Amino acid sequence: MTETIVPSYLLLLSTLAISIFFSWMAWLRGFFRSSKYPPTETLLAGKDIIAFFLAFILIYLIVPTAMLALSRDLFPSASLSFHITISQCTIFVALLFFYYILTTRKKGTFARIWKDYSFPLSAPLYMDAAIGALTWLISLPVVGFTARLFDLIVYHTWGLEGPDQTAVLYLKQAQKSPVQLLVALICIVIFAPLIEEYLFRGCFQSWLRNKLSFFKTNIITSVLFALMHYSSYQGTSNLPLLTSLFVLSLYIGYTYERQRSLIAPITLHLTFNFISAIRIIGTNISG
Repeated sequence: MTETIVPSYLLLLSTLAISIFFSWMAWLRGFFRSSKYPPTETLLAGKDIIAFFLAFILIYLIVPTAMLALSRDLFPSASLSFHITISQCTIFVALLFFYYILTTRKKGTFARIWKDYSFPLSAPLYMDAAIGALTWLISLPVVGFTARLFDLIVYHTWGLEGPDQTAVLYLKQAQKSPVQLLVALICIVIFAPLIEEYLFRGCFQSWLRNKLSFFKTNIITSVLFALMHYSSYQGTSNLPLLTSLFVLSLYIGYTYERQRSLIAPITLHLTFNFISAIRIIGTNISG
């Protein structure tokens, strides 16, 4: 027991030290600037936000079951990962279609969600992407520290070690086929950041930001973002995942406020998912 706990605490403390150092350096170099400019005006109303989230929830509740049943009927000899891949692709296509339809009902909303060119500190798109990638580097130790801290809390409080997340299980299953692995990576690395950031940052955060301060807006958006990743089968083991996603979301929300461009949060989210996926694949292969 002692041999396992001591390295865990040493790793936790070293991660904390790296987190403080990276954040301090970013602060000294002016990365965490405070914007005195008013929020980007949005044409979205409360009913639009409700429609967005209802579409998100209903599609995730209805489409997987329906598509899994249809896929199994059409391809009875295919593996479970193949059926999941078909279901995931259908979900993302349906969400993209609904989101596009909902935002194009009001002229100018779709373009403004992606980039506010009227923002005085507006930067080129490549700079938005660079800020997103840089924020991943700054946030990674903090997110890692949060996950390890709550892993230890859950272990010492309830004696539980968290099972693999749904996305992790899906990725491991997909490694049985190169084609399915490619599709899984596209879903996890590209589609998931694109859709989630469009919903949480582009729509919800931009709408709520016109009503509240950025601090309150970012907290509420991040709580909602984390809760949407709750998995019922993980129980208490959800705690490390949800807290680390909450912290990650704070950084993602900041990049959107800082750049007023959806490219920045998408790049941060995409980079986080990509590095995590590569690490999972590498660990699974070596294991």
